[in-house]
Amino acid sequence: MAHRTYGQICGVAQALDLLGERWTLLVIRELLLGPKRFGALKDALPGISTNLLSARMKALTEAGIVEHVQLPAPASVSAYALTERGEALRPTMDALAVWGFDLVEPEEQVAEGWMSRPSWLASTLAASASPGSLGDRVVNFDIEGDRFVVRSDADGLRVRHGAAEDPDGELSTDMRSFFEMTQGDGSPEDPVAAEVLEALAGR
Repeated sequence: MAHRTYGQICGVAQALDLLGERWTLLVIRELLLGPKRFGALKDALPGISTNLLSARMKALTEAGIVEHVQLPAPASVSAYALTERGEALRPTMDALAVWGFDLVEPEEQVAEGWMSRPSWLASTLAASASPGSLGDRVVNFDIEGDRFVVRSDADGLRVRHGAAEDPDGELSTDMRSFFEMTQGDGSPEDPVAAEVLEALAGR
């Protein structure tokens, strides 16, 4: 298949030449949450075919946005990660997530079978949180098997899949309770997790 292009000498057009294909930005979203094996990427993108995901990863790798890495032990398997150029997309992706959050209708969309992951919600809320409001904090979250870390420092809040070895706080709960906490309704017993959730809720 020939590479499609807008044929315009314009930064927006040429960025869309590379990133505007269906699924590409969602691949970037997943890799901003940490390196992923091919199978984990496919699981996070229900509906994408194996061939199409392979094509997207090939294009992103050739463009210098994604690279192959070896995950550390005990996994010790090959995975995909963002390069420095790929990580440079974070502010753009954060802005897009915050802009699109106004379109989310969780009750109706969940009832219609839309996929939801707590780490996506946390990442979007982290993008709009005030930088440096908490100081240095590391909290592990396990929300119905979706395990992620929220780190706070002078640059703001960041969300990554996985678990920190020596966190300042932890929270394990169900999706509904987590959503309610991020909306300011209820608070976990762990005081550091409560602080992080307050920051995510914009309080």
